[in-house]
Amino acid sequence: MDIDEGMRLGCGHPMGPLTLLDFVGLDTTYYIANIMFDEFREKRFAPPPLLKRMVQAGLLRPEDGPRLLRLLAGAAAAGRRAGRRSMGYQNLARRDRATASPSSPSTGPTS
Repeated sequence: MDIDEGMRLGCGHPMGPLTLLDFVGLDTTYYIANIMFDEFREKRFAPPPLLKRMVQAGLLRPEDGPRLLRLLAGAAAAGRRAGRRSMGYQNLARRDRATASPSSPSTGPTS
């Protein structure tokens, strides 16, 4: 949440990047990242592995499950309770797989 607040207050953006992901939808973001990577073949445009796992788990939009902000905030809080700065993406992904329901992956935007 500090990231969103920093971008809003410090950079003057109307919303932070994590709020924007919740607004647009993770499936749409994943689809766009794939198009960018296919077009330019640059590693920086490839969709992050965590985003891919969240889309495959069916966490496409806020109504489908925990909002990205809450998910990341929960991971950071759990890491602080354990005495670490953050859980890191690998531990967060393990937790996602443990709680995700089996569903087919979506590779494109939904209507």
